[in-house]
This record gives sequence, C-alpha cells and structure tokens, in this order.
Amino acid sequence: MATVQDIFNAAMALTDELEADGSVRETAAALYAARTPAVVNLLLAELRLCLGSRGPADTVAAMTDDVPADEGYARAALPCGLAAHLLIDENPAAAAFLQQRYEALRERFLRTLPAVRSGTVDCYGGVEFGRFGRW
Repeated sequence: MATVQDIFNAAMALTDELEADGSVRETAAALYAARTPAVVNLLLAELRLCLGSRGPADTVAAMTDDVPADEGYARAALPCGLAAHLLIDENPAAAAFLQQRYEALRERFLRTLPAVRSGTVDCYGGVEFGRFGRW
C-alpha cells in the first residue's frame, strides 16, 4: 500500500525538487511536506465524490499513513494532483499541466471501475398492464 510519503516523493520528482542523489531538496521538503496531508485528503475526498460515496471519509494525518485508495490510483494520479496543488503559486503553467494530467488519470481510473446496477422506478403506474387513461 502506498504511503503519503511515497506520493510526496513522486510529486517532488514531478516538480523537479530532487537533488542529484534523488533526495528531496531541504528547502522544498519543509514547505511542501507541511501541506501534503491536507492536499492528499482533499484529493481523496474528491475521488469519493466521483465514486458516489457521501459518508465519512478515511483521511491521512501524517506522512507515514497508508493512503486509503487503490494502489494504482495512489501511485499514478495522486502525485500529479499533489504536485499541481503545490506548484499553483510558483509555476502556474506547470501546475495546469499536472492538473490536466491528474484529471486524465482520474477519469481513466474511474472508467475501469465496474458499473453499478440499481433498481428501476416505475414512473408510469400501470402502463405495463394496459391500465392507462387517454392521452
């Protein structure tokens, strides 16, 4: 399962905030890491709305928490969404690109989910038995 730290590390790679050895730059880490759990919670709440869930959501509080989402979604879409939110003030063009990428990945993920069957409500009241009035 992906952790918030995994998503943060991938987002830092997308924002070009890595050192030559692959570690996150200290200046970026302090600023971005403080905002990361709140942004991840926002993105998870958005996913829940897209899935039709309206109840209480599972949230994350720390960088070590597991992300309560599909593994592929957490590792592919969430870093793009997080990077877009973190860059919105500093680099709007890059943030817009990453937001479009996030939305495309989110839609691709939602299309792979199975359809949900629900009951049909009879709105016509008796038409099926030939008991209807004159139109």
